[in-house]
Amino acid sequence: MIKNFCVFLCILMTCCGSLWSTTIECKFNFIYVHRVGSSVYRCLVQNDPNITTKESAQITSVVGIHNNSKVNDDVIAFDVEEKTINFFPQGLEVFFKNLKAIHIYRSGLKEIHKNDLKPFPKLVNFYVTRNVIEVIEEGLFDYNLELEVIGIHESKIIHIDPNVLDHLDKLNTCAFYETPCVKQNVQDSKERVKKFIQIVKKNCANIEFLNLNTQFKKLENDSKTLSLDLFGAKLSNFEEALKKSKFSNHSSFLERIETFKMSKSVQKPKSETNLTLLTSSVPSIDENETNISQNCSNCCQMDLVLKTISNLTNLYNNLKIPQNEIEKSLKNLKGSIEKLELLTSKNGSSDETYSIFDEKFDNIEETLSNSLSKNTRKLEEVQKEIEISRYRTLVSIDAKIKLIEQRVIDKVEKIMNEKLGKIMKALNIES
Repeated sequence: MIKNFCVFLCILMTCCGSLWSTTIECKFNFIYVHRVGSSVYRCLVQNDPNITTKESAQITSVVGIHNNSKVNDDVIAFDVEEKTINFFPQGLEVFFKNLKAIHIYRSGLKEIHKNDLKPFPKLVNFYVTRNVIEVIEEGLFDYNLELEVIGIHESKIIHIDPNVLDHLDKLNTCAFYETPCVKQNVQDSKERVKKFIQIVKKNCANIEFLNLNTQFKKLENDSKTLSLDLFGAKLSNFEEALKKSKFSNHSSFLERIETFKMSKSVQKPKSETNLTLLTSSVPSIDENETNISQNCSNCCQMDLVLKTISNLTNLYNNLKIPQNEIEKSLKNLKGSIEKLELLTSKNGSSDETYSIFDEKFDNIEETLSNSLSKNTRKLEEVQKEIEISRYRTLVSIDAKIKLIEQRVIDKVEKIMNEKLGKIMKALNIES
């Protein structure tokens, strides 16, 4: 019975481990890497990390037996061959701080983004070979100015950004032989690389992708000026166009769309919205502040929220000024009407009296118009502050919650490992 329970517990641990974390098992050895060195210490991945989602791409541990006195900081190259890595491993820099070479070969890699490579400013040699990458996007190597060797042997490529290689002054080797639009290799020649880049610019840019990217950049600019209704309509039109394109599942667009939706999710008041709606908005923000303070005191940056609340309060107080002017003008109007009625009842119809009244009424009308215009501008400023506050708060909370989740996972794994150890120890004693 105890043995059966032990087997079940081991299976449970294995399943939970695959859901909660991704471990890389390394075989550490030495290898020649072009433009890096003849005896480069590397991690050659031995296990299949089974990275099929972006969540599972987060590396939580690295194991393996080092050579002699070597440690993780001595690892210069990271090699993956014929494993399951659909998305670029995240967090490698935590374990390997000094990587200069990254090679991913026949591992089903679907996409690569500049944030994937951003943690590796020392990168000299980068190869992706025989995966299923379709797009080399704008700015992919923005943070990798030391690159000398780039290999993209990818037969599925349908778009390479025209400017993606322009800023790499040290680049002298390009291996693109299996890439359909160029099919060339250039080795150890900066001059030939310059000619190679011109071929890439001419042959490898997909017009449909470039058009979508241009539309999206315009959408980014429009999001800063358009009303929610107009922006929402443009965003919907872009989503429809994206769905009909070859790039409907490409995360470079999908993730930015989700960011937009998050930042634009607050409903914008109409210009004619009265001050009662604004008054009710400010207490709701105070209520959110209280809830955040009670439920997420360790999860978000309250100083940002408090600062935003203070700004909104100041804006709201400023709105009271034109409102007071309106009330004053209405009182004057009422007084003028009463005076007119009194004079009429005493003296009958009087052109002079009506002329005075018309003049006063015109002045009041002008005051009302100016006040409403000021209110509209102030309402728009308040709404903008509300949108920014909400987005920043959500991002902060999300990041902190993920950190807490990881700590809980680590704690649960530690406890389960301790329990399993005790059970195994007890079984050894009995036998």
